[in-house]
Amino acid sequence: MGAWDLGKKRLENGENHDTYGKPGITATYKELKATMDVVIPGNADPTLTINTILIGFTRMAASKCTVPPHLQAMILVSKLPYQMSALVQSICQTDDIEDLKTDNIKCKAILAWEQRSPVQNQNNHPQQPQAAKKISAIQRSGPPPSFQQQQQQPQQEEHQQGNQNPQ
Repeated sequence: MGAWDLGKKRLENGENHDTYGKPGITATYKELKATMDVVIPGNADPTLTINTILIGFTRMAASKCTVPPHLQAMILVSKLPYQMSALVQSICQTDDIEDLKTDNIKCKAILAWEQRSPVQNQNNHPQQPQAAKKISAIQRSGPPPSFQQQQQQPQQEEHQQGNQNPQ
């Protein structure tokens, strides 16, 4: 009896049900590694990358390698970019580690990013600063006017007034 026949016999008897079709240690390690390698950007919306991290934890739980919720929260906090260091400090002031929740950290990180990002228009493209618009289309001829004489004029008037009112 060959290996093929032995495998077929086990499959018919239901013996391979527990062996095949489930993620093994390698798949769990791969998911953990991918989750830990995710970098939350400091200059872009963190929602997608935070969701990627949380999905990694969910997949690990599906392969019977559950990461405790407070440890998930601590890993998420450790992944926050340096631009959110104030947020990290406020989260670390939590009294009980069991009170850390990934959903709360995700919401706070998104709010922190939205507060520091430039105003965005409806297409989610940052608006460029608007230049001042000209009131008139009339163009001057010659060089731009010099205002140095006008700025010096009040000083000369004060000097003249000081000579007229001697004490």
